[in-house]
Amino acid sequence: MTRARRTLLIVAALTAALTGCGKDNNKTDTSAAAKSAHAFVLTEWAITPPTTALKAGKVTITATNVGGETHELVIIRASDVAALPTASDGSVDEDKIAEVDKPGEIPVIAPGTTATTTLDLPVGNYVAICNLVDRMGGGSMGGGSMGGGSMGGGSMGGGSMGGHVHFRLGMSTRFTVS
Repeated sequence: MTRARRTLLIVAALTAALTGCGKDNNKTDTSAAAKSAHAFVLTEWAITPPTTALKAGKVTITATNVGGETHELVIIRASDVAALPTASDGSVDEDKIAEVDKPGEIPVIAPGTTATTTLDLPVGNYVAICNLVDRMGGGSMGGGSMGGGSMGGGSMGGGSMGGHVHFRLGMSTRFTVS
């Protein structure tokens, strides 16, 4: 997905979020959070990096989810997205990334919410990703008996049927810390 298309999708998502009916006091004001310094904006299926430069050292970053699905924000020190090791399902294989190159993450960002974290970021190139893998059919279908015989007996889905691999769908962006 091109950067221009991602930007267009984010603008559309922000417009929809801002023009919704009434104010829900249980939700974070995503419009204000998205404008804050060092804000990453997440939606289906894109991440927009902060518009302000990130400086090396202790940096507080904000992640605002203007999408309809839960996302995460994982920060990885890498030259670009292509440099990241991937698993067979198309997600990033985080176990193959050195700990020193994974300064931190915000693990769960529910739709319509904002979360923050403070990271110690050395100078360099980084990639921000959502590496969630939503599985369809996460449980077992069958396995019990029906009329004395087994219906299915095996797993349908079992965590691997369908679903969304957020990273593979385009949820990544590159940024630089100076």
